[in-house]
Amino acid sequence: MAKVENINVTLDKLANYTVTTHNDVTGQIANDYFITDVARTLVNVPIYAAKNKRSYIDKLHAEMMACVAYDSDGVVLNDQDQGKEYQQAKEKYERLAPRIELEAIAFDHVADQYRAWFKDYTGQDYDAPKAPNTTRKLSKQEQAAMKAIEARRVAAA
Repeated sequence: MAKVENINVTLDKLANYTVTTHNDVTGQIANDYFITDVARTLVNVPIYAAKNKRSYIDKLHAEMMACVAYDSDGVVLNDQDQGKEYQQAKEKYERLAPRIELEAIAFDHVADQYRAWFKDYTGQDYDAPKAPNTTRKLSKQEQAAMKAIEARRVAAA
């Protein structure tokens, strides 16, 4: 488990560096929402990597299925009766898909470690639903602007 500890230390450093850079560039102290977004972005990296791997597997499968030949009754021909394009696509799919899926599974495991780090770093569960946004009340000036926008739309219609 030493690797997990190193991952956590590295993620802490990266998140803290990002927050420090924000503070230096903007001259403002990062708020909790920014810090949470930075942490969530880091967790999303392996999640989207796994998703992209699986999307590529799906693409390979679709390419193979696009080459399928049918007989006159609309029934799929046996594998040995399929054309050269199908055979090549099938060979590529069968050669690459298992290895790519193993890579996606590895990213899933990394994502699990990142989710645990997210909880330690932010004190929140990564998969917990986000807090609902409270609707901000419009100022009188903003309310007047909205009325003007609506009046313009009615007049244009």
